Amino acid sequence: NKTVSIWSNNGKLLSEIPTNDDIKNVSFSSDGQKIIITPSGEKIVLIGDLSGKITQIEGHEKLVSYAAFSNNGQHILTISDNIAYIWDISGKRIAKLEGHKKEIICSMFFNRIDDSIL
Repeated sequence: NKTVSIWSNNGKLLSEIPTNDDIKNVSFSSDGQKIIITPSGEKIVLIGDLSGKITQIEGHEKLVSYAAFSNNGQHILTISDNIAYIWDISGKRIAKLEGHKKEIICSMFFNRIDDSIL
């Protein structure tokens, strides 16, 4: 229904975050205070908090297929076709990781020890 609903573990609706498209994936930051939303068919990623406030990350050349928080919640990794991007939590691009010859189809995670990327 193009909405991310955040529920408590006792079934109480805490917040709803509307989007313009269906949701491809969504996940919490490690501290549970923010969520990252990857809408289907979009070149953006949305960062929301429990109050419903949204920050939009723009700058992908193609559709975004994956997004994840770093372990400390201060960085975001996104995948778009054959390019990986690293952003700070405000949406400022830190790095564009190019060089993959084909589309990146597997999930990439930040290493829990040193935040290196696989």
